[in-house]
Amino acid sequence: MSGGGTTHGKHNKRTVEEDLDDVEKVIEQAGCSRTYYALEACLGENDRDWRKCQEEVKAFKLCHERSKG
Repeated sequence: MSGGGTTHGKHNKRTVEEDLDDVEKVIEQAGCSRTYYALEACLGENDRDWRKCQEEVKAFKLCHERSKG
């Protein structure tokens, strides 16, 4: 008996890189690349502590909301 859960064929597995590519495509299509990368840079400089990047979080959130219509 296996460890439980369902298994999928190898052709259905997605890599983290593929998932990130999809996320980046959506962000680019929304016109929010600049604010996203500014947020990522801030998080990188601050040990991924989003509390220290509130200006960037708010800018990205605003861009995302505007893109939804």
